[in-house]
Amino acid sequence: MPGRDHIGILDPTSLHIKPLEPIGVQDVAYRALALGPRTGDIYLFGNRIIGPDRGPRQGPPSDAVVTVLDSTNLTVIHNWTVRPSAGLDWYVYSGSIDDQEHHLYVSYHGPPRQLA
Repeated sequence: MPGRDHIGILDPTSLHIKPLEPIGVQDVAYRALALGPRTGDIYLFGNRIIGPDRGPRQGPPSDAVVTVLDSTNLTVIHNWTVRPSAGLDWYVYSGSIDDQEHHLYVSYHGPPRQLA
């Protein structure tokens, strides 16, 4: 759904969920979350809701996107397209980050290119 996704944070001591906070970037549907083991930053993996090559009002999710949030205030540190759609849909399934936070791993599905 267009708009912003939200994140709930669980207090491990009281086991209460803090109020939901809007996260990330508008017009991106996030599907996976990972915590940076070194920094504690929050890595979000998703798709741009409408791909830039599909026009402003049509087309399914396409570009694979990663957004990094500061875990203390949920502000965006980085946001980038890791796989441009190029006319295809790169539907993100999951994502993770290595121990040093130098490499991202994104699992996505895209249709095979059709031969002309």
